[in-house]
Amino acid sequence: IITQLVARYEKELRRAKRPAVRMILNRDIASSRLMILCVSQVMRSRVSNTDSSSGLVSSPSRPQEVIKLELTDGWYSVPAVLDGILTSFVRRGKIRVGSKLLLSNATLLGAEDGIDPLDSNYSSSRRDCPVALRLVANSTRLANWDAKLGFVPVVGKIRAQEGFLLVRSLSDIMPGGGNLPLMDL
Repeated sequence: IITQLVARYEKELRRAKRPAVRMILNRDIASSRLMILCVSQVMRSRVSNTDSSSGLVSSPSRPQEVIKLELTDGWYSVPAVLDGILTSFVRRGKIRVGSKLLLSNATLLGAEDGIDPLDSNYSSSRRDCPVALRLVANSTRLANWDAKLGFVPVVGKIRAQEGFLLVRSLSDIMPGGGNLPLMDL
């Protein structure tokens, strides 16, 4: 373990090669860049259907389940807020712990000035963490099991795509799945 920590110190502090999540949380690089992150935790919680302005329950139905993910680049982690389609993929088991996701056009919510993942007030596994990546289905794909975590290098066809996930056919688009990062028909 000491050897790994020394190697991490050399890489991050001496050679200034920081992992993707740390650069995003520090707001040194845009969270919309094409990257591969791994699901390290699925966080489920129940929220009552209370209208915050009046304090009244909007329907007598049972509390609603909210699903968040914790994504990691291997060293640091960040919570992720999902849209309805991605939430249904988690419920059906298509996205689970250990799945690698190819993300594009993600949005970092909270921490407008940036936050260091080593700060004592930041914990990605807290359910009430104010910082999160917002993911939408049209900008998210499952990555190969052996894909390298972190930013996807800008080479070949990706250079022409400016680092965005390319949608090649209309069948790849999910209605209600958010914005499209880039389209080539």
